Amino acid sequence: MKDRINRWLAPPVFEGDEEKTWRASLLNATIIVLIISIVVVFIGNLIGGRIPTAVLVINMSVFTGTLILRRLLFYGKVTLVGIAIIVFGIILVTACAVSLGTIRTSTTAILILIIIISGFLFGKKGILLATISSSLAVLGLILAENAGMLPDPDYTVNITQWITYTVLFGLTGALTYFSYQSTLRALKRAFKERDDRKCAEEVLRESQQEYQSLFENSPISLWIEDLSEVKKYIDNLRNSGVEDFREYFENNRKDVEKCAFLVRVVDVNMTTLELYKAESKEDFFKGLGVVFDKESYDAFREQLIVVSEGKTSFESEAVNRTFTGEKIYITLKWTVAPGSEETYSKVFVSIIDITDRKQAEEALYNSEERFKSLSNASFEAIFISEKGVCIDQNQTAEKMFGYTNLEAVGRQGSEWIVPEDHERVMSNILSGYEEPYEVTALRKDGTTFPAEIQARMAYFQNRQVRITALKDIRIRKQAEEALRESEDRYREVVENVADIIYTLDGEGKFVFVNKSLESFFGYKLDDMLHKNLRNFITPKSYEYAEKIFKRMLDGEDVGEFDVEFYDKEGNVRITETKIQLVWDGNRVVGLHGIGRDVTERKKLEEQLIRAQKMEALGTLTGGIVHDFNNILSTVLGYASFLKKKSQKGDPFYKGLDAIEKSSLRASDLTAQLLAYTLRGKHEVKPVNMNRIVKEVYDLITKTFDKSIKIDLVTDIKLKTVEGDASQLNQVVMNIAVNAQNAMPRGGTFEIETYMEKVEERIEKGLFCFEPGNYVCIKFTDAGIGMDKETIKRIFEPYYTTRGDKGGTGLGMSVVFGIVKGHDGYIDVESDLGEGTAIIVYLPASKNKEEILEKEIEGTLGGTETILIIDDEKSILEMAKDLLKESGYVVHTASSGKTGLKTFKTKYIDIVVLDIKMPEMDGREVLEKLLEIDSKAKVILSSGFSEEDQHHGLIKMGAAGFVGKPFVMDKLLIKIREVLN
Repeated sequence: MKDRINRWLAPPVFEGDEEKTWRASLLNATIIVLIISIVVVFIGNLIGGRIPTAVLVINMSVFTGTLILRRLLFYGKVTLVGIAIIVFGIILVTACAVSLGTIRTSTTAILILIIIISGFLFGKKGILLATISSSLAVLGLILAENAGMLPDPDYTVNITQWITYTVLFGLTGALTYFSYQSTLRALKRAFKERDDRKCAEEVLRESQQEYQSLFENSPISLWIEDLSEVKKYIDNLRNSGVEDFREYFENNRKDVEKCAFLVRVVDVNMTTLELYKAESKEDFFKGLGVVFDKESYDAFREQLIVVSEGKTSFESEAVNRTFTGEKIYITLKWTVAPGSEETYSKVFVSIIDITDRKQAEEALYNSEERFKSLSNASFEAIFISEKGVCIDQNQTAEKMFGYTNLEAVGRQGSEWIVPEDHERVMSNILSGYEEPYEVTALRKDGTTFPAEIQARMAYFQNRQVRITALKDIRIRKQAEEALRESEDRYREVVENVADIIYTLDGEGKFVFVNKSLESFFGYKLDDMLHKNLRNFITPKSYEYAEKIFKRMLDGEDVGEFDVEFYDKEGNVRITETKIQLVWDGNRVVGLHGIGRDVTERKKLEEQLIRAQKMEALGTLTGGIVHDFNNILSTVLGYASFLKKKSQKGDPFYKGLDAIEKSSLRASDLTAQLLAYTLRGKHEVKPVNMNRIVKEVYDLITKTFDKSIKIDLVTDIKLKTVEGDASQLNQVVMNIAVNAQNAMPRGGTFEIETYMEKVEERIEKGLFCFEPGNYVCIKFTDAGIGMDKETIKRIFEPYYTTRGDKGGTGLGMSVVFGIVKGHDGYIDVESDLGEGTAIIVYLPASKNKEEILEKEIEGTLGGTETILIIDDEKSILEMAKDLLKESGYVVHTASSGKTGLKTFKTKYIDIVVLDIKMPEMDGREVLEKLLEIDSKAKVILSSGFSEEDQHHGLIKMGAAGFVGKPFVMDKLLIKIREVLN
């Protein structure tokens, strides 16, 4: 009860403001007195006393004013209403006092005031004396009034009232005492709190100095950061609808980077400057981004997520970068300061450099991973066991035995071995045996296999363990068994293999040769054993072999090389050889050699090279022939034209005749060149080779030397071939002429035709046989024959054996070109002094030969309109003059585009079209012409005709073909033939 009264009566205490505390205490005491006065007056009136109502009014007025004053003092708020109430209270008290006109009505209040003042001045004793005195004073007044000593008493007091007043006086004194004591205690407490506060402030100042010292000199990097802007940024994102901040920041890295620069660094200590190699603290005040590495944002993203969740602490590892560019690994921990939980305006951060630890961990991890990878990559099962119990195994062991790592750990090592081998394995373990030995291993499924074990003691994770490597040797066992089984077969294989196998000792002598060498060289084995290699290879090959040997001594891998051996007959045979040195320590004691006979292959390669040379030359020749024919067309055309205009007696006739004949001979030469280049098949038709051979036979029987007997044997069932009759005629004629030159002393020359069927594809020399029926023409002479070197070169252009006796060397090369162009084949057999046999194979045709030509009606001239399209202006002028002379109307065009334009705008009866033209060639022009008029008559011309090309154009709709150079009559005949 006492404590409760003390709490009620205790005045407020204002920390740091002693004056305000004093005023509050006095004012509180005054309020208490006024309350007591009001209570006393009110009770007095209740018990019948005649205390004027004015006293109550005055007291209440003063009490009201005092409450207002207390509010003003406590809260410092002065309002007009408050001032008006105070003024009203003063006026009311003054008015009451004046209206009563006497002080006696307030006697009781005065006495009570005396008691209160005595209590404040003299304490408990003063209150006691004032209470007694006041009680006696009231008793005296009662006695005086009863004796009639008081004039005009304004109230009547009896003994009961006196007793009541005395009690009230005592109650007033007690309350005053309690108020006094409470006020005194409050003041003492205020003074103590003031002193304590001053002491605390001093302690705080000292603590702040100590804190600053600890902060600056801490061995840990310390930061004070302000994350309030980051918090606002996150709140704005949340208000905009972001709910999953983890997903948001993972998808919006730029926002993470932006937040890094929203963090305000308030302070950092000296350790931070040293750690980040900064020059001053100001370096950090630009935001966290100045020390962030690319990897730093991952940890910072997690911090942002923590802030978004409202958490006040965070800890993680991160990566930063110093101001000089080095990467550092750190442990980061931050805590929000008390009072900043809502704004994150003050966050304490500590950072520990763990770069050395991370590097060590990474090195250790890499080392462990490397050795783990090596262990798992091993083909051997590796076990780590302690006291015979498995504590780890590699992946190979898991695959080999079928136990998962979880199943393997904790098992006895003996469970991987069959019981029969347990005793031996345990004995080796106990004795520390570390050499490999064989056992029979046992899988999880009960199957077994032979294995090789090798084990040794080692330290693993600070404990002594036994590391066991177990190798599956089934393959080795099988190989050993197979080797044992094959040892007997080995010599048989070596002896009977088609390749040549031999061994030389350190002096180059044969110490082993297989049977193939015997059949290859024709020697007996005893003839070669212990004989030096030098006796069996050409000097050039022996010299080259010595160089190869030196290169191999230097460690060079020389691969395969060719060696020329002599056989027993003295012929050179080529072997593709590979050798291997036999070493005894650092000394070579011999070599092993293996060779393959490639003599025939080398011959074919030579033939292929010659064919490629011929084709390359053919390509060049074909281009020259094309241009040459264009020139000849102009020369021959004008020569024929002018010769026709002249008479035999004219002075120029003889010259024109010579020009025409020379041009024709040049034309024949280009025809041969075109045949050689495989591009001269102008007119491809079914041809009966019996007819061709008979024509040549009739000619050569009249022209050849009479010492040569010519026999002709033909197959009446001979099929036709698809080809150019004139070129095939040239083939027969060229071979016949060669035969005549090969028989200077005469003899028999036979020509035979027959059919032959090829069942499968055959590649031979420069030719390729496809399956099918072939027409064969065989030429056999009794001439001087050819050696092998001559046969190799027989088809080379410009190669001749006649020397200064004449001969261009184009005869057989032209034959080769024509036959090759007709998809045929030539077989040559000859020996010196025994004559030569040449067989020509041509693919048979199912079509029959048409030998009757359509007669041309009328004259060679005409009045029709002709369009000539050719890129050679000289040919255009020549053809125009020739055709005009024959009565035709002629238009010319030097390009395909110009020709098409003329064809559209003029009436044209027939077109002479050059196949080879720049920009738009003959094929494209022909297509356009036939699009304009599907019945257009077009004659193709070219000095470089290819069968497939011009025949393809004829199939497209061309009416005919005429080759260059132009002979006037030939061109006029072809034009008339097409027009008719």
